[in-house]
Amino acid sequence: LEAAAQRFGDGHLNERIHFDEGSSFERLGVAFNQMADNINALIASKKQLIDGIAHELRTPLVRLRYRLEMSDNLSAAESQALNRDISQLEALIEELLTYARLDRPQNELHLSEPDLPLWLSTHLADIQAVTPDKTVRIKTLAQGHYAALDMRLMERVLDNLLNNALRYCHSTVETSLLLSGNRATLIVEDDGPGIAPENREHIFEPFVRLDPSRDRSTGGCGLGLAIVHSIALAMGGTVNCDTSELGGARFSFSWPLWHNIPQFTSA
Repeated sequence: LEAAAQRFGDGHLNERIHFDEGSSFERLGVAFNQMADNINALIASKKQLIDGIAHELRTPLVRLRYRLEMSDNLSAAESQALNRDISQLEALIEELLTYARLDRPQNELHLSEPDLPLWLSTHLADIQAVTPDKTVRIKTLAQGHYAALDMRLMERVLDNLLNNALRYCHSTVETSLLLSGNRATLIVEDDGPGIAPENREHIFEPFVRLDPSRDRSTGGCGLGLAIVHSIALAMGGTVNCDTSELGGARFSFSWPLWHNIPQFTSA
């Protein structure tokens, strides 16, 4: 019971317990499972609400952008500012939809067995090409077999962690890919201001802002790390933050190597 409660508290929301009929703990197990079902229902309701709001916001934004493009009464600077605001709202809506969908069971995975070191090297080269004012480099790249993965999820994890690092670094971002036994770890670290230890658990919550420097003026919409956390739970993995040797934040995304990946769930 203690282990099940701990796993449920860690985000494995499909955790249930079963006692033999007639056991003195049977009623306690039933109560725990009912509580877990009720919590899951509340979470599903919240995600459905977020999904619905995001979809409803799309239509007026499309109309607003169309009217903006057709307007002749705005200066170039005003038009650019309004387009920028609309783009930020559209990005927020897409992130809301992604966040809502990740906490639901998914019946279909797009699995492949990629050359993950090659994928990472290619992706970082592309990022470096479009951010010449920053140094984006590989620190450690473990060669090996990373088994089957849904690369849509991995690309989202890498993009979100890199975007976060580039947003707050002074000049340098380093990335590593590690293999240890039956687990793999993707690490993204930077030379920015870092994150205080007391704030490291909270940064994976949606819309958490630690200080005035970490707000929408830097281009974020507050859901990137929450999405990474949801993907980690879905893959049976973990994500955590500590201090990099560069002086900034280091994010470690770790997952088990599944040669036959089970059904994608929110547990």
